[in-house]
Amino acid sequence: MQKNVITVAPVETTKERYPRDAFDLVLTSPPYENARADNNDFNLRGEHYVEWMVDVCLQLVEVCSGLVVVVIEGVTRQFQYSATPLLLAADLHRRGVVLRKPPIYARWGI
Repeated sequence: MQKNVITVAPVETTKERYPRDAFDLVLTSPPYENARADNNDFNLRGEHYVEWMVDVCLQLVEVCSGLVVVVIEGVTRQFQYSATPLLLAADLHRRGVVLRKPPIYARWGI
């Protein structure tokens, strides 16, 4: 067994490429809905984004024996927040995923 290995892989193939509990830690920062104008290949938002992220998170939980960390934020436009991280957390909770209280993080920009 290899130790201290960093693996970069597209999430769409995670379940097919790696066995159950293949990793001790997963850290990921998926696209933030359709937040970036320069990313024309990714245009999911709202419930479609949440459905996609639920599948992503469930795959990551399956291949990780430890902590899965997802850096995620919703989009605010014209003072209206999309709340997709909250919706995602609720859906994962309903599916039995153990969640930790998210830390507060402030960032300028997206």
